[in-house]
Amino acid sequence: MPAARFMPYETPDAESVQWDAWWFVRGGVREALPQQLPGWDYSSVETIGVTVHLDTEAIKSATGMQSARDLELVLIADCAPLGRRFVGAASIDEEAEETVDLSVEIPAGEAALQLEVSAHLVLASPGEPGSGRPHLAGSRLLSSQRRTVQLEGEASRFPSEAVPFSAIGLEPAPWTISASFADLNDSFMGSIRLLMNEEHPLARAALDPVANPEAAERLKIDVFRMLVAVVAPDIPECAEQYEEASVGEVVTNMADLYLRQTLVEAASMYRENPLRFERLCYSAVNE
Repeated sequence: MPAARFMPYETPDAESVQWDAWWFVRGGVREALPQQLPGWDYSSVETIGVTVHLDTEAIKSATGMQSARDLELVLIADCAPLGRRFVGAASIDEEAEETVDLSVEIPAGEAALQLEVSAHLVLASPGEPGSGRPHLAGSRLLSSQRRTVQLEGEASRFPSEAVPFSAIGLEPAPWTISASFADLNDSFMGSIRLLMNEEHPLARAALDPVANPEAAERLKIDVFRMLVAVVAPDIPECAEQYEEASVGEVVTNMADLYLRQTLVEAASMYRENPLRFERLCYSAVNE
């Protein structure tokens, strides 16, 4: 049950809004939302939601609202490691009892490590101040419990292999990538493989991002740096639209996430001013 919150205005009874089980959608199929999202990778577009049951008459009576359309349901997904917030909203009809599927979409390449999700009943439009009733748009009337969803566990965001680098003739770095693609529209998951050096302590730490978030963030930045190094020779002077889940689309999303630049701009900076490229990449760590 959500913790009690004291508001400077009248709020509905908690029983007038029931927050049902949380869920996520994959391939058009709705499943219960687990503690760790299965199969998540950097190219994933995720939809997370909760089903809400409302007694609109009780809500209007408690708040003094004339119409349920003055209210709105809002779902917030916060990604604290990257400082991102994603918001979904749903309107409320005048039916005495209503069930609403409330959801939010998490775009590809814009979240990492974990999400904290919560749902809220809020005032949709401003009202008249005074009389102890809510009047500011966005005022929260009731809120669900918060849910924390892990995006990354021991698995990587794309195919990986932990191997001793000494056994395969590689320098003793913590990690590297193996890239094999003919075109930037080739599948990212089928073209890129992350090699983790099981002999290196930093690699072992990065495999547990919950316990070692700094190492996991360093891994993501290094993977981005290596991907730009690999794709830079193939980047045209003009921006292109790449196919969904392709090498080009994933690296484009990463360039926007870490540098707030297009892939064309990032590749150009990598070629022409590599030291600035390095500084900007590492300035994005735990930003």
